[in-house]
Amino acid sequence: MAKNQHSSSPGARWERAVVIGGGYAGLVTARVLADHFDEVLVLERDPLRSRRRSPAGPAAGVRSTPRCR
Repeated sequence: MAKNQHSSSPGARWERAVVIGGGYAGLVTARVLADHFDEVLVLERDPLRSRRRSPAGPAAGVRSTPRCR
């Protein structure tokens, strides 16, 4: 499949997906998208493991699930 060309045929794969938010819903979404995209990037504004300790800040973090970046 040519770059940037989309197909609705079964088994078609796309290049990249970005999910905003690394909470439960974002990670589940990323996992489902991983079946259809070569790369899935999850963006999260809070650093890892800090959600319970401090309010949201400007820092950025990236979370990953199997087959996702």
